[in-house]
Amino acid sequence: MLLAACKAAGPGEAVGVSANGGAAAASSARNADARGAPDAAVLPKGYATTFRKLIAEPVVSEGHGVGRFVVTVYASDVAATAYDKGRAPYPVGAIFVAEHAERASTAARGRGPTFMMERLADGDAGAGGWRYTAIDGDGNVAPAEAVTMCTACHVDAPRDSVFPVAVAAPAPAPPTK
Repeated sequence: MLLAACKAAGPGEAVGVSANGGAAAASSARNADARGAPDAAVLPKGYATTFRKLIAEPVVSEGHGVGRFVVTVYASDVAATAYDKGRAPYPVGAIFVAEHAERASTAARGRGPTFMMERLADGDAGAGGWRYTAIDGDGNVAPAEAVTMCTACHVDAPRDSVFPVAVAAPAPAPPTK
């Protein structure tokens, strides 16, 4: 499994990429919904219709993949309410799901990774009480050791490990060759 996530430290560096693969290393999340998005047991069922989109249209992701993907961010009711009010820390039960798609010049964008943050009552104190989940574009759930990089990056977020979502015009297509 190849999982691309965080910003690279420098040109060509693969920070936030896990090449940990094999059937033993990852479980499958291939129970896709009608949009082709992974709808694994690890993701809240129907989140794309029951959670609130924090942005109307996908925007270029400045964190995961540094411009490689566009992202749509969904928030559970409790997460969206706290996000809107600028409250921190986020309450137990807050969930954010970030769906990524490859930037492409056609409407048929390739599926990218899906990331989830969930605030737990008994969450890992080293992770700020959040559980991180990562699913690659093929629907493979990353093993726990592969998502430790999430905490390392999100500790720098301005509000309780959550980065703000940029509100911008829809992402332009990358230049054609």
